[in-house]
Amino acid sequence: MVPGGEGCCEYIKCIDGLELPLMTPSAVIFDLGGTLIDNWDQDAYIVRVREIARVLSMDSDELVSNWIDPEAVRMCLTGGFADVPAQLEYCVRKPLACFDAEKVNLALNMHDDFTRRSMVPRAGAIDTLKELRSRGCRVGLLSDCGPDIPTLWGASEFAPHFDGLVFSCRTGTKKPDPKIYQLAYNSLGVKPEGCVYVADGNSMELTGARNAGMSAVLICMPQDREQIMQREDPRSWDGPVIEDIREILSVI
Repeated sequence: MVPGGEGCCEYIKCIDGLELPLMTPSAVIFDLGGTLIDNWDQDAYIVRVREIARVLSMDSDELVSNWIDPEAVRMCLTGGFADVPAQLEYCVRKPLACFDAEKVNLALNMHDDFTRRSMVPRAGAIDTLKELRSRGCRVGLLSDCGPDIPTLWGASEFAPHFDGLVFSCRTGTKKPDPKIYQLAYNSLGVKPEGCVYVADGNSMELTGARNAGMSAVLICMPQDREQIMQREDPRSWDGPVIEDIREILSVI
């Protein structure tokens, strides 16, 4: 449903068809990937890492293996790398000074370009953020991400429309740790019971939000449904569900 359609009244639908009362939050906190932007294209990202390997004259399988290694991913998301150059240096397993400086700069620019092109707002996302703020809601972001996202955030279309930002790579923890939700609602100067968290249910983030005292809404766009329903949190979700980011305006 979209604004103006079914659901713009006293009740909203949850995933099993039950009806729940409308919410009246003082703040709305959004996830990024799969919520405000499309899910990260993992296959395309691996292709880009292979291209970076070729620029650096490295074995592409080796660089991909190092890049997606669980420990490297954990470090990326929880502050193990101060920036993308540090991440690249870890993954190539040698100081970047060992490579030609122009090639390193090209590799870093290739990585940033991929991230920048992935941060395209979904249809209606920016207008939704504007409308929420015009209604007096504070708007926050809570994202599990690497250092590239906060580095490029200021130049993104999203930057002017948020009152608080929490990036896991800057906090040392990630969802569903209660601490990261606390950082999010504290950044907005509100209490958890006054917050609604909107996300696609990765990393048990909806349950994490509830456990932190917040309300939560699952966004499950039709094209993402098969992937989303493979996750534990959405499969057992009994709370409100929207299929388009603009629908959040109809349920609060």
